[in-house]
Amino acid sequence: MRLVLLATALLAGQIVAPVPARAQTAAPDSSAQAVAETAQRFFDAMAARDTTALLDVLHPDAVLVAIGPDGTAQVQDGDIREWVRSVGQGGGPWRERFLEKPRVEVDGSLATVWARYDFYLGDQFSHCGMDAFQLVRAGESWRLFVVTFTVEMVGCEPVVQP
Repeated sequence: MRLVLLATALLAGQIVAPVPARAQTAAPDSSAQAVAETAQRFFDAMAARDTTALLDVLHPDAVLVAIGPDGTAQVQDGDIREWVRSVGQGGGPWRERFLEKPRVEVDGSLATVWARYDFYLGDQFSHCGMDAFQLVRAGESWRLFVVTFTVEMVGCEPVVQP
């Protein structure tokens, strides 16, 4: 009977014992730099309205999520290529830039970029907000998988012209 109780106690301890968390290691400078460069290539491709370059930095199953001034999230519906086509259509460039050095976290094949940004349609200031990008490693390169951003209209006058 004692053996059964001991086995049960040990088994219960195994079940409820917390799994040790894997420590996240600081991203090597080269990984963090490659992730930040991927985000910048995303901005550069939007400004150039270069759909080929956009598709190169976006994961084929990428999702865009805009969080409006009222806190409502609008998720891009459908294939990411539809959004890419809209960027490639006429008009002035879509200029987005980080207003601060982005914070980059890397753990294996997952990375996050977090930074304030401003956005211009052509030379016209549109809005600002916070970018929160999730990237995944695809072979030797990084691809944007989730592009989330807030859209702020109040209190975000442009700091510097693009």
